[in-house]
Parts: sequence; structure tokens; C-alpha cells
Amino acid sequence: MKVGLKRVFASVLVLCIILTFVFTGCVTRKESDGKDVNDTTKKQTEDATSQAKPEEPYEFSIFRSTWTDLNEDTDLIINELNKKFNIKIRILTAPYETWVEKYNIYVTSGDVPDLSVTTGPGTMNFNDWAKQGIFLEINDLYKEHCPNIQKYISDDIIKAHKINGGLYGIPRPSLSDSTFAIRADWLKNLNLPMPKTLDELYEVVKKFKENDPDGNKTDDTYGLCSEDTLNTINFVFSAFGCHCPPNVATNWVPDGSGKLTSNLLEPGMKEAIQYVTKLYRDKILDQEWMLIKSQAYVDKVQSGKVGVMASGFSSMLVTEDNIKANDPVCELAVLDGITGPDGKFVRPMQKGFYMVSSISSKAKSPVKILEFLDYLMSDEGDKLIRYGIEGVTYSMKDGKPLMDVEAAKKYGIENGHKFRQILQPPAISIPKDDPRVPELLEMSKVMYEGPFYPAPTLQPESLKEVTTQQGPDFVKNSVATIVTGDGDPGEAWDKFIKEWKETGGDKLIKEINELYEANK
Repeated sequence: MKVGLKRVFASVLVLCIILTFVFTGCVTRKESDGKDVNDTTKKQTEDATSQAKPEEPYEFSIFRSTWTDLNEDTDLIINELNKKFNIKIRILTAPYETWVEKYNIYVTSGDVPDLSVTTGPGTMNFNDWAKQGIFLEINDLYKEHCPNIQKYISDDIIKAHKINGGLYGIPRPSLSDSTFAIRADWLKNLNLPMPKTLDELYEVVKKFKENDPDGNKTDDTYGLCSEDTLNTINFVFSAFGCHCPPNVATNWVPDGSGKLTSNLLEPGMKEAIQYVTKLYRDKILDQEWMLIKSQAYVDKVQSGKVGVMASGFSSMLVTEDNIKANDPVCELAVLDGITGPDGKFVRPMQKGFYMVSSISSKAKSPVKILEFLDYLMSDEGDKLIRYGIEGVTYSMKDGKPLMDVEAAKKYGIENGHKFRQILQPPAISIPKDDPRVPELLEMSKVMYEGPFYPAPTLQPESLKEVTTQQGPDFVKNSVATIVTGDGDPGEAWDKFIKEWKETGGDKLIKEINELYEANK
């Protein structure tokens, strides 16, 4: 091996000597057109100088929903990443409610964003788009350029995301520590105990609605508020043994016999819908819930007028800080494990990932994009997008980052930068100096327990056909009609399930089980 290297270096040395001799000899002669060779030398020097100029930043676009308030020109973290990687990030986005339609326009126009953060395989038309070559197949590039990501994402997760053996996106590992928070100060004001069952919670939120818990002598408080997906009152479904609310029919759950079924058919779902209907008819649930979108729900919570709200163990203190901007006396406490009539409680089922980053097959430098993604999962990159810049948004205390709350709000990273929604290590942290932190961190460990969906990326072949026949929001609209209607909710639910099955539901269940068996 050493002999070979010596020969290579010797050959290069001889070549350098020859080239030096040639260029030296050329300096004093005239070219055939009468020009002095100095002109040629000058041009060569100019070319070399031109080549030595700094490389232009690589500009690429990133699409992700709900980033409507992200300014690519002034954002602290984006500017830091641009400098580090000699890139120029361009943000494309849409509100949560319309992002699917907006993204479909990008695809049909042929102008697919360089990096797309979407719900990935098994959703939208992702599988078809991958087969059509809209997304880049990155299996080999991923193995070569993403060592940090590979530390956190198992081969099994990657395998589950492959389509016909090809990898068309990198899943964001995401373990849910979702729970609920309750206004502890309102409990104290009304001398109420912490509820542990649905019946006890009903009495508490009823008094939150009717008994002026904030003491302002105005009827302006909500016991419960929800957005149109019902995710924000998921504790009701958990208390009836259901692993997720009925927003869609394609969350495939075990049926107890080794096969999969739709989440709509879980035992207890009808009873849960009947309970939600009762909350609505008794005016304990916000009467506009079916019209409220994601941001409107957040705004209502932060107004300080909602008694029980969705949260996470690790994010509850941030939620509390946001409410305090409008209601300085707000104090939140964890409301977890509410049991139903038979003492039931199940944690919401999770996928183990949320959103997938895919690269356009037309992207000019996919390796540069992969290196950017991999950096987000490195210790250095995670620290940047989680806490910001030391001395600007956080300081170190006892070897741990401590957020400057005001600076973090100024730069929009009080709960981490939005790029954490692209990729982030599944770690638990609460960057706040608060005596409740140790207990909340311990509670957060439920995220590792599951349960997990058994087939999160499989998509029945007839899904598009059935969705077209039923309508894209058939399930959500039907549930809203049942809950807000005047009829018997149990009978209305049975009628809805019958219609869902007859218009393609049974066909989807058959196909998902065939896929499930084939991919075991």
C-alpha cells in the first residue's frame, strides 16, 4: 500500500515539474495572433480568483403546515443555520386547516418543495406520489449521511416507512406525553377536590362553567373547550377504553383476535359519543367546538377562560406561562388518568413518530438537505433548536440550560423552535426553574409505555376511492352532526356506522388486514 502511494505522489511531482516548465516557457513568447502571453496569464489569474470566491449559499424550500408566523429573513435560528451550512432556507407553509389542499397544488403543478414535512406514508396520496417518483428514494443516502438520525430511529421504524423497499422520507421520532391540565386555582376558589372519575369531572367542569371560578362576576368561563377534531377532550374516549377519538376511520387498532379494525368500531366508542353529546347539551362543552380550528383553540385556552385543557407533562408549565399573560393568577395542575363508568382508562395510541421529511426528486443538492436534517438530531443541533443561542435566549445554571422567558418569547422559542417539528431526539426536558419540574419529568416517562399502532404506515389500496365516495370529512362531519343534533345519539351512531361500512368501510378493513399479514 505504501509503495503504491509513493508512486502516486512521485507521478504528481513529475507532472507538477512539467507543468511548471511549460507555463514558465510560455510567459516570454507571443501567441500566434500577436497578443502577449501576459494577457493569457492575466485571464488565468482572473479565472482562478473567480473560482476562489465564496460559494453561493444553496437555497432550498421547506414546507410544513402551521408555520405562518415564521419569518425566514429575521428568524434567529434560521439565520444561525444559514450561516453554519452556507444555505438559504425558504419557508413554505399553510394553515393547519388547509395545508393538504395547498400541498396538493404544489404536487399537481410540478413545483414540489425541496423538503416536505408531511404526514407521510399511509396518508394523503403519499404512497402514490412516491411510486410516481415525486419524492427522492434515499435509502443509500440516508445510510451514508445521517449518522445522528440513525442513533434515534430503529431499523424497524425505517423498514415500516419503506414503500416497495424504497425509503422516501425520514420519520420524526415522537413519543407522546399527552395529558390534561386543570385550573388548580379555580378548584381552590370553589373549594372543589381534584376529580378522578368522569362523574366527578362532570361536576367540576359544570361548576367551572356556572359558578364564576375566576371571581370577575361575569359569565365568561368554559368548563371544557375543544377543537373540531375532539383531540382536546380525548380523556373522554380514554375513559371508555378507546385509543383515539373518532376524527377519521383509518386509525387501525387491534380487534383482540390478532387482526386490525377501525378505531370507530372499538368497544365503548358509542358510549363515549353519548357522553360527549351530554356535555354539549348541558352546555358544559363549548357550543362552538365543531367550528373551532387549532389556533382558535389555543387562543381560547390562553385567554384564561378555560377550566380543563389538553397539554403535555413536559409542556404544562409553558402553557401556564402563556395563560398568565392574560390571567396572572393562573395555576395549572395535571389532570391524568380519569376513569370511566367501569373504572376503564387507556392511554391514547401513538405511532412512535409524527410527520415525515421527504426530499423532492428535483432537489439540486439532496445531500446538503440530509446533512441539515442530520444536524437537527445531533447534540449541538438539538441544543440550538431546543434552547436557542446561549447568552441570547438561555444561560447555563448548574450545567443545565435555563431559558430567559422574555427572550424566548421574543424569538418565538419558548417551547423550542418550530424546526423541532422537523426532527428532534425523543428526550424529556423542561427548561424552567420550578419546584414542580422533578415530578413532571417523572410523569413524562409515560411516553415510553405506548401503546403503539401496529401498522401506522400501511394504506389500503381502495382508500382514495372510498374517500371520494364518502367525502373527505365524512367521519368528522358525521360525528359533529350526531353530537350537536336533537336525536338519540346512540341510534344516530349505529346508523352512521352502518353507512360507513356499506360505503367502503368493510372493504378497507379487509384490505388493511391483507396488508398487515403480508408485512408481518
